[in-house]
Amino acid sequence: MSAITVEDVQQRTARYSAADVEVCWFTDRKTVPWLGAVQAVRLAWAEDGGRLLVVDGAARFERDWCVQRPLCERVQGALPCGGHGRWVDVAELALERFVAALVKNTVRPYRLRVGEPVLRWIARRYFEWEAEQLAASEAHRRTAERAAAAERRREQDQADHMARIRELEARQARQAGLRRPVRAWVCQETGDPVAAVRTGKGPEPAFAMGLPVTVHGELYGVICPVASRLPALRRELEGLVFFAATEREAARISGQAEPGQRVVALKPEASEVPEQRAGGGVTVTPVGRGPGHISVRDMVRIMTGVDRV
Repeated sequence: MSAITVEDVQQRTARYSAADVEVCWFTDRKTVPWLGAVQAVRLAWAEDGGRLLVVDGAARFERDWCVQRPLCERVQGALPCGGHGRWVDVAELALERFVAALVKNTVRPYRLRVGEPVLRWIARRYFEWEAEQLAASEAHRRTAERAAAAERRREQDQADHMARIRELEARQARQAGLRRPVRAWVCQETGDPVAAVRTGKGPEPAFAMGLPVTVHGELYGVICPVASRLPALRRELEGLVFFAATEREAARISGQAEPGQRVVALKPEASEVPEQRAGGGVTVTPVGRGPGHISVRDMVRIMTGVDRV
């Protein structure tokens, strides 16, 4: 009947509990600050004035599952239903029935976990239904997280794949742009202005994804090898001249090649150099196959070292 603060009623409830006394607070006030903070119910007379009813403080859990329980129809993707149930207040419960349930211990005070975390008097089956939904919701969350992680990995793999393609296109453009400068450099280096200089048609794994360069059928160098692939091919590529399109690329190649191995930086032909955009991206200028070629038979002989025997 009398007013009391939330702190006072919580302290009194705690003292009762310490003395092993179970308690339920009753009020007929329409608004009290502690309803839901401690185990309590609100009472009101039935409209016909015949009996007292519990109109607030008791709750039941209403289950709600998708028709196809293994799949949730309310979210995108093939995810298990996490349940869509909710707590609802019991609107009208005869006071004598509520007291009988208290005495029989078939209702207990419980802080709700689905929805607002308030104290309500509930029956055990509602606790079990909420627990079932919480477990399903957790499984739904884990499945959703795994699906999201898989999608992020897929997007990252796609981005990495596109980056590798752009890098390959840029390197192929540099390689194509270096064909004629390499021929001119080799002719000057060897002192033979008509030296039969040939370059491969495309990147070769055996040459660290670079273009092999031959002079009179003998392997002479490699155009733009991938620096990270060189350590595994040091013995096979020992003694060859590596050609790079920039000083920076030459430095990377030198760091992975055999100590003292010659690395030459040449300027690619302007028409076949990748254009650098302001944002750091690369726009690759289309290039042709070039005049240089080497036969499959000669390539096999070079790779197997037959010409060196």
